[in-house]
Amino acid sequence: MSRQVGAKRRQYDPTVINHAVQLVTDGSLSLSQAAKSFNIPKTTLHDRVHHKYTTAAVGAKPVLNEAEEARVAGWALHMSKIGYGRTRQELCTVIKKILDADGRPNPFVDNRPGRKWLKRFFERHTELTSRTTVQLGKERAIVSKGKITKWFDDFTSYINDELKEPAILSDPTRIYNADESGFSLCPSKGGKVIREKGAPVVYHYGNSDKTQMTVMAAASAAGHFIQPLIIFPGQRFSYNPLEGFEEAALGRSENGWMDSEVFIGWLVNVFIPGIEERNVKKPVLLLIDGHKTHVSMEASDTCIAHGIELYCLLEHSSHLMQPLDLRFFGQLKMAWRHSVRDFQLANIGEFVTKQTFARVFKQAWVKATTIEAAIRGFVEAGLFPLNPSRVLESVKLQPSQVFEAECKQPEPAGIEASETSATPFVASSEPDISTPATPPVASSTSQPGISTPATPSVASSVSEPGISTPATPSVVSSVSEPGISTPATPSVVSSVSEPGISTPATPSVVSSVSEPVISTPATPSVSAPTTSEVQQQANTQKDGVPSPFSKFLLLPKAKLSKPKVSRVLMPKAITGPKYRELLQEKLAKKAKEEEEKQKRKEARLLKRQEREEENKRKKLVMQKKKAEREAFKRKRKEAKDQKRAIEESILRDIEMSGSDDCMDVEKSKCYKCEEAYDAYIQCSNCYRRFHFKCVEDELTDCIDELPFECKYC
Repeated sequence: MSRQVGAKRRQYDPTVINHAVQLVTDGSLSLSQAAKSFNIPKTTLHDRVHHKYTTAAVGAKPVLNEAEEARVAGWALHMSKIGYGRTRQELCTVIKKILDADGRPNPFVDNRPGRKWLKRFFERHTELTSRTTVQLGKERAIVSKGKITKWFDDFTSYINDELKEPAILSDPTRIYNADESGFSLCPSKGGKVIREKGAPVVYHYGNSDKTQMTVMAAASAAGHFIQPLIIFPGQRFSYNPLEGFEEAALGRSENGWMDSEVFIGWLVNVFIPGIEERNVKKPVLLLIDGHKTHVSMEASDTCIAHGIELYCLLEHSSHLMQPLDLRFFGQLKMAWRHSVRDFQLANIGEFVTKQTFARVFKQAWVKATTIEAAIRGFVEAGLFPLNPSRVLESVKLQPSQVFEAECKQPEPAGIEASETSATPFVASSEPDISTPATPPVASSTSQPGISTPATPSVASSVSEPGISTPATPSVVSSVSEPGISTPATPSVVSSVSEPGISTPATPSVVSSVSEPVISTPATPSVSAPTTSEVQQQANTQKDGVPSPFSKFLLLPKAKLSKPKVSRVLMPKAITGPKYRELLQEKLAKKAKEEEEKQKRKEARLLKRQEREEENKRKKLVMQKKKAEREAFKRKRKEAKDQKRAIEESILRDIEMSGSDDCMDVEKSKCYKCEEAYDAYIQCSNCYRRFHFKCVEDELTDCIDELPFECKYC
C-alpha cells in the first residue's frame, strides 16, 4: 500500500535501525522478532537488511555534504561572536566563491545559492538565526581579559590593603554606581503598529527636535535608587523645568551635558543627602566611569569630606562592568518610549518638549526603578557579589579575541579545522552511494548458547571526484535489553585541524532498547588517524592546491598599531592618596606647561611686533625708493617734453621762414645746446654747427653717407 500523499515520513533512530539490522544479519533474531522488539515496521527493516535504500536521506543529493555545511555554519557562528557577523547575502557570496574555485556541479544559477537553499540551510542548522547587530566601537572591542583581571585585582587590593574596609564588599547598601545617559525628546524606535497589508509606509507622529536631555542616576547593590538629576540646557527658564516631577533634582549647563561643576553639585545636593537620609554606614563606595567630568580634585575633596570612596571602573568597559548600563538604562529607555507614546495618545497633536519632559519622564522612572534591575546589574557586572568570572566569561568579551596583543586567532567550536578535501572515515551499517564497500557498524550481540566474536568497527576512506568530504566519526550502537548487560562501546572519532581553527570531538550516539535474554560483549573500535595525519591530507587537494574552504572561510586578523601618545595610567581610586598625589603632580605640570605656553605666546607676540616693525621699516624704504623713481621719471619726462617743445618751435620757425638760407645762425655756438665749441661739425645743407656729442645719433645713421645733413634739413 502506498504512503498517503502529504503524510510525513516517520523518522527512526539510525543507531537503533543499524543495531536491528546487525542482529538480523548475524542470525541472532528473525526479521519479525527484530521488528517487534525494536518497534520498527517489518518492511522498513526488510529494506534495510537487503540494502534497498543506501541512505536514510530523502531527496536530491546536497551540493555541500553534512561536514562541509557544518564547517560553514561554524565559521558563520564564530564570525558573529567576534563582531564580524555575515548577512544571508554575504553567506551566499562565500558559497559562490567556494563553488567557483572547487568546480563541482550544482543546480544554482551562476554558482550562487538562492533563497530556497538558504532556507533549508537554516532548517538543517537550527543553532543559526538572523539578529540585528549592535555597533561596538574599537575602544570597547580591545578590552581584554587581562585588563579586566588586573582591574579586579587592583580593586580588591585597594579595598583590603589601603582602605582597610573589606566589609564594604559584603554590604550591598554601601556600594553605589552612578552614570548619566541621554534621552531624546523624540525616540527614533517607533515599533510595529497595525496597518493594512501592502501599505508602502507607516508614519508615527513625533517631535522633529533631536534635542537630548541628560539624566544622572545612581543605585546601590541593594536596589536603592537616588533621585535623578535632570540636566537642562541654559541658565534661566521662563517655566518650571521640573513641573510634574518635583522630586527630581535640577542641573543646568550651557549645552545640557554633564560637566565637572554639575557633577560636584550632584554630589553635594543629591547623592550625599540621599545616603545620609538612609543612614548608610560610611565609607560608601561610589563606582563611576573615568570621564573627565567625574574626576577632579574638587570632586575628590568633596567625597573625602563626606566619607565617600570614589572609584573608577575600567575605561571603555561600561558594556561589561557598568551595572546601570547592563540592566537599568535599557529598561528605563524602553519605559521612556512607552511614556512618550502614552503622552501623545493622551494629548493628540502634541509632542514632548523640554517643558513637559520632567512630567513624562517621571512615569518612565517610576516604572523602571525596580530593585531587581539594580541587583541584577551588579550581579552581571561581577561587583556584588564580587565575581570577576561573570565578566570574564561574558559573550560580550568575545570580539576582543580579534585584538589580542599576539593576534592569536581563537579556536571556534563547530568549524571543521581541516579543509574539506580531507578523506572521511566512515563507519556505517549499510552501503552508501558515496561510500561503497563500507562495512556495517561495529556491534556484537549474543544469545544463550550462541557465541558471537567481537567485531571491530571499520573506518573506510572514500572520496568522489570534485567533491571533498571532511572526516566523519563512526557511529557505534550499543543496545541493552532486559536481563542483558551491555558494556560501553568506544567510538571512532576523527579529529581534523587547521591553523587557527579547531574541531571539537563529536560524541558517539548510544541507544538503549530492550529485548529478552541477549548479552552484548564489548566491541573494540579501530583507532582514528592522528591530527597531524589528517592535517596533512586537509591542507591540500590532489594537485597540492589549497582547498577553497580554507581560502574563503577566513577569520579576521587585526593589525594593532602602537599608541601615538604614551599616557600615564592614573589609579582608579579618585579619593585615594596615590591618585591625589598624581593629580597634584599633573596639575602642577599642567600649570607649568601653561606658564611655558604663556611665555612662548609672549615671545611669539614680541617676535611678531619686531617683524611688523621691520616690515614697516622696509615698507618706508620701498616707498622712498618708489618716490625717487617716480621723481626721476617725472624729471626725465619733463626734459623730454622740453626738448620736444624746443624741436617743435624750431620746426615752426623753419616752416615760417620757408628756407634755412636766411636763418641767423650764430657760428660760435652749437645750434642744439647753444654752448661754445672748440670742434664742430656743420650741416652740408645749412649753416648750422653742432658738437659732435649733440649729433652722435645722427652721425651714426649717416656715417656712410657723408657729407653730414642735420635733422632740421
